Amino acid sequence: MMSESIWFPLLNHTNYLEWVLRMEAILVRSGFWDLVTGDEKLSGDKDDDKTVRDFQRRKAQCRAEMVLRVEDSQLPHMVDSDPKAIWNALAGVHRARGFGSRLQLRRHFITANMKDGQSMEGWIGEVRSRANRLKAIDVDVSDEDVIVVLTAGLPPSYTTVIISLDAVKPNELTLDFVITRLLNEEGRQVISPNIVVKKEESDNAAMASEKSSRNIQCFYCMEMGHFSSACPTKAKDIKEREDKGRRQITKGAYIAAAAACDSDEENYAM
Repeated sequence: MMSESIWFPLLNHTNYLEWVLRMEAILVRSGFWDLVTGDEKLSGDKDDDKTVRDFQRRKAQCRAEMVLRVEDSQLPHMVDSDPKAIWNALAGVHRARGFGSRLQLRRHFITANMKDGQSMEGWIGEVRSRANRLKAIDVDVSDEDVIVVLTAGLPPSYTTVIISLDAVKPNELTLDFVITRLLNEEGRQVISPNIVVKKEESDNAAMASEKSSRNIQCFYCMEMGHFSSACPTKAKDIKEREDKGRRQITKGAYIAAAAACDSDEENYAM
């Protein structure tokens, strides 16, 4: 029986790859997957009406699980009573549609770009999903192709880390390695803006302080922009007075010393 608690988009002409993965999980959990693969067959006494009815009921339940998970446009491909035939019919139709738009899917893959506000995890998932769409129609998509699309579609803020990948040895440049570097770089960039904001706040505070100081008047020189305690004119005047005082003290000491010498000479003459 279909679990009503599990919801995902119904199958349409654009989401077959995602739908088939989820639908397989539902059928496996419900115990119907062997009917789809053909591994479960009518066993026991084929002339036993109960055995036949039980087998047909399970096939009908499996078919119901799939029918209730598709849009109306997909119902014409599900008229068969055999779940395996329905599964194969859907695969054939959507693979054919994929082949018909092969170039479009390729273009869609190689021109992908990371959207504003998109997380790195979401971007990696999107690129992988586009690669899987190509693989579903037998297009060979290597890990290197995925790396190229992943890095080419990044915004300019990732330029540094992309350049650093050029220095990595080819045998070490795996998809997992690149994904790890990109996730780490995203984490670093999340932290960096906070540092920038704090610096801006500090700069703004300094500017506000400077602006506020312009309204201050010095009571010593009467100029605007500083207190008397930080007045350059006052500091200059104080220094000049101190220098003048030192000169006067030095001159007085010299005069006193000269007078003492004259007195000593007079005493010696006597």
